[in-house]
This record gives sequence, structure tokens and C-alpha cells, in this order.
Amino acid sequence: MTMPMSVYLPAAYSTSAGQGLDFPVIEALHGYPGTPQSWLKRLGLVSFLDQEMAAGRMAPTIVLLPYQTPRRLLDTECTNLVGGAQSETYLTVDVPAWARNHLRVRTDRKAWALTGYSAGAFCAMNLLLKHSSQYAAAASLSGYPGPGIAIGDGSEKTTNNVIWRLTHLPRPPVAMWIGWAEDDSKPEMAHAASLLW
Repeated sequence: MTMPMSVYLPAAYSTSAGQGLDFPVIEALHGYPGTPQSWLKRLGLVSFLDQEMAAGRMAPTIVLLPYQTPRRLLDTECTNLVGGAQSETYLTVDVPAWARNHLRVRTDRKAWALTGYSAGAFCAMNLLLKHSSQYAAAASLSGYPGPGIAIGDGSEKTTNNVIWRLTHLPRPPVAMWIGWAEDDSKPEMAHAASLLW
């Protein structure tokens, strides 16, 4: 798949001191239906990042804001659909390869993380657990444990299901933060969080 991607570069990226540095990376995944612009327009991502980095609470970090589906109304949940869009491969292979080839990024897994909200939060957790050699951490904002779609091979109940993976497979050496609103009734996410402890 070939799709446009927004990229946030920290102020330090353009400084003389930053010219010789490689930066950590976060892939920020949007909800469905949605676009990367939701991070920028509705959630004010740039001002939060600028504020946290300027205050020294966050290291200067590159944030990649990729699309996760080739068609706006095709819900892939960041998976490789059988006979369809290969979103998982795009996000975990193609996007990182582009970043390594075009930006000054760190290549060690400790410097790569995922975040997302809603469907993108499921994506962040699922991709972290499936690709722990590529990513070290993820943050889930009001996500859910399963993709909510049929992938075509039944894996929405097994290898593409966060609770199934945490229950049936060895836990990879990753950090995961799971959060949801008080009025967001997601008891399955409380269960997923308890499996991480």
C-alpha cells in the first residue's frame, strides 16, 4: 500500500545540536472511521507535544501519523485482511522503513512505540504484542481487545485478539499503558489490564 502520512518533527530536529542526533519514534494510529488529521485538529496533538518537550517531560520525538486503511470506509483494524488490504504489514514494515530511509530516527526497538485511540488503540496494543521485536511500548486510549471485524481467517478470536494473546501466549518484554474514560464501559479492557500485572 502507498498512502500519504503526516509527520511531526520536534523543534530539536532542526537545531544545530539536533543535526547529529537520531530521534525516537511514536506511530500514532487514528480511530475508525477517521484520518490522521483527527490527531492534529480534534485532539491538538502538536500543541501537547510541543508543550511536553519544551517542559522537558518528554524527549524530543518524531511522531508518524499514518493512514491505516487504503479506503476511508474499509475497516482494517490494522490487520492483514485475507484477500484484502495488508495494513499490518504496511504499518509495521513499510512505515518504519520509510522513516529509517528519510528521517534521522533511532533504529533500536527501545526507541519505537505505538499509540492510538478507539480502533487505533486496539491497533497499538495488537501490533505491540505481535511485533515486540520492533516496538517496546504502546499506549491505548479507549481501545478494545478485539478488532470487531472478520479478518477472514478467524484470527480476530485468537492471534489478533489482545486478551487471547495475553492468556495463551508468552508475554513479550514490552510496556503497555491502557486507559479509558470513567463512563466508558469496557470491562474486557480492565481484564486485559489485569493480565499485564
